[in-house]
Amino acid sequence: MRPLLIFVLWFCVVVWAQNDNFISGETDGFTVERWVTKFMAKSDREFLAYHWVKRESVGSDELGFGINPTGPIDPRDPKVSRHVEDWSQYYFKSLKHGLYLGTDPVYYRSFGGENFLLYRVRMHVGLRFLDFHTHFGDKQFSQVPAEARQELQTYGCDCRETTEWEELFRGEGYSVKESPGCAKVVFDTIRKLKVDVIKYRKGAVDFESCPGEREKFAMILVNTASLMPADIAYFYSEMASSELQEEQIQIERLFLNVKVENRETHAYYQKMRPWPQLDEESARASDSILVNILGCQ
Repeated sequence: MRPLLIFVLWFCVVVWAQNDNFISGETDGFTVERWVTKFMAKSDREFLAYHWVKRESVGSDELGFGINPTGPIDPRDPKVSRHVEDWSQYYFKSLKHGLYLGTDPVYYRSFGGENFLLYRVRMHVGLRFLDFHTHFGDKQFSQVPAEARQELQTYGCDCRETTEWEELFRGEGYSVKESPGCAKVVFDTIRKLKVDVIKYRKGAVDFESCPGEREKFAMILVNTASLMPADIAYFYSEMASSELQEEQIQIERLFLNVKVENRETHAYYQKMRPWPQLDEESARASDSILVNILGCQ
């Protein structure tokens, strides 16, 4: 009986240590750095990114309780203030989920529902991307080579069904629970390359005041070290007048500025406006926020 107990305790310690390594930043194992370094890029400008979430999901505990779905929000509530940090770290607990960011506040509006929180994150020059967007569709550039598959197999990561690196790093068919060997390699590689953001092909809207068509991509924030508290702001439906009201008006104006091709699309974005009560103010406002929207300036 005692040997069995010793084995169980040993197994628990090993699992705990492995999970701790996922989050702590230790990189003591095999990485695929030499194959994915070609995806690395740096941001050459500052820009704004946006994250919509339902209020009841913010800081939700094991019982599913988050913050109150309606009413004022206490800025000192750690569930609110830590959401960006907590969800960026959740990537290292799951591989499948994380802090998703859009390049405008309009496209992902439906993710917030009726009782929403909208986080605005200021991203800085020098941000390090693992960029799967730029070479999207280039199968030869993006594929996982046979040599890499063989090495991954020896480290407990079976990726025979995977064709491209993005699938592995975005957890498409992989997770910490289902494929811990793959998760370990991914997390060690991200830390070795000092990745801040995973960039991938996704939607974005075009605006009347923007020249041409904007790039269509979204991001997963995996490192918040470069962010200061002032870089993060949040907005919700019942916000009263505050120092953020000018930015509120600017965000609302973007919903009025969407470039649409038909009446149905126009009606949809009008219905999804977060603060229709600011109609008069937003109609008079300038488009200064576009300076910080990627693809507009």
